Amino acid sequence: MKKNVLLCTWLFLSALAGMACTDKQNRAVPVEVTMTKAKLFDKIKGGWAGQTIGCTYGGPTEFRYPGTMIQDYIPINWPDGYI
Repeated sequence: MKKNVLLCTWLFLSALAGMACTDKQNRAVPVEVTMTKAKLFDKIKGGWAGQTIGCTYGGPTEFRYPGTMIQDYIPINWPDGYI
């Protein structure tokens, strides 16, 4: 048990030291972003389409597996005409 705690602590500190030593580039986030109305409209439509497609894919399995992940060996009925 004590070895596991020491190993986890060592791994965490090693990862932290590795992140601190990375080369920092000038990655300033812009205060303001400008885009055309057409580009904004395209992004909104893409987000809406992604949400709709995600709900469509999840529909056949929704609420059948509460609290668990669907395993790979469970076949999901998905006919060709669903989309």
